[in-house]
Amino acid sequence: MTDTTDLLLTADRVLPGPADQVIADGGVLVRDGIIAAVGPADELTQQAPDAELRRFPGGTIMPGLIDGHAHLVLDAGADQGEIIDRFGQRDDDLLLEDMHTRAAAAQRAGITTLRDVGDSSRQVAYAGDGGGRYAQVTGRGLVARLREADAATGRLPRLLTAGAPLTIPAGDGAFLGGVVDGALAEAVHQRAEQGVDFISMIASGGHLSPGEGPAPYESQFSREEIETVVAAATEAGLPVTAHAHAAQAIADSVAAGVNVIEHATFVSGPHQIDYDDKVVREMAERGIAVCTTASLNWRRIAANMGAERAREIFYGKLRLFWEAGVQQLPGSRAGTANSQFNDLASALELYEWAGVPRDVVLEYATTGAARALGLAGITGMLTDGLAADILVVDGNPRDDLSAVRRVQAVMQAGQWR
Repeated sequence: MTDTTDLLLTADRVLPGPADQVIADGGVLVRDGIIAAVGPADELTQQAPDAELRRFPGGTIMPGLIDGHAHLVLDAGADQGEIIDRFGQRDDDLLLEDMHTRAAAAQRAGITTLRDVGDSSRQVAYAGDGGGRYAQVTGRGLVARLREADAATGRLPRLLTAGAPLTIPAGDGAFLGGVVDGALAEAVHQRAEQGVDFISMIASGGHLSPGEGPAPYESQFSREEIETVVAAATEAGLPVTAHAHAAQAIADSVAAGVNVIEHATFVSGPHQIDYDDKVVREMAERGIAVCTTASLNWRRIAANMGAERAREIFYGKLRLFWEAGVQQLPGSRAGTANSQFNDLASALELYEWAGVPRDVVLEYATTGAARALGLAGITGMLTDGLAADILVVDGNPRDDLSAVRRVQAVMQAGQWR
């Protein structure tokens, strides 16, 4: 549902989205849930003299934030193993209630689009291809069910879902129900039939389910297997995201033509990280985005390791990606240990700490994220014809990035939240 009355929002500044754009004493005119005009407030007042006026003195109007990496079925507790145990103890109805609460918390923090990269359903059956291979086939994912339940009221952020991520038997993330053993194309087609927005696969071992699967520096799928997934997804009109910590898995995923790399840690052995300039250049050339993910955990890691060492091993790559021209997609990894659904701001602050200019960070979280996720014609920017997904904050985030934490108002598709 949307208002039929024109609504004019004004503030000290409007940040339309791109890093080089700012409108002093600006405004945004909203009509029927869509942005009708953006420009100087006095011009918009003349253009729509009968519009309902909402002023935000001292504030900034900007696009709603996009969180590129979340797990709504998980509860963001202190210990990942305990999070998985609690997940296993909740039935679907209880999980859906929890997920609604988590998504609403994200929206209150200014996140108007939430991309869930690891869903589950627990309705499990097995389908083979006649050759002894099988795909673990799940029912419609919980995020899709949550989105459908919210369709009538539109009270939650825009939700993107991949269903259960593809993984190997006993692999990382297997508890989510997306295990495949060879029948990769079939698994992709099954998800496409369920209406997913993209395909998520765990290309190498990671930290989603500690103690399960290969080590973070080992691949779970070969290049040929990733190519099979990409081909099947392309046929279905779906992008592919690959969770890849291992340097080899990153290289294979890039060569296979995935759309987004999650984490991109470049782990090549026990306690060994080798950033690959050639692979990074190929990412930039092919338009492959990177979602490294971060939460408030990065501050503890930097404090324990020392800032210089933390930049050298983990976080300096954020600046290197930016310098190489790789599109970066901020993600909170919400739901995993100590990663909250209302704290994308911590991820954004890490980019700045690592050396990415503040205005670029803001673009990453709005216009850039929408472009990377195929949503540029829907949201991510304040411009005529896009959804009125709007965040108003106190202060100027271009002067102080922590201003994104001082939320004054959130609008989703023209409705206040």
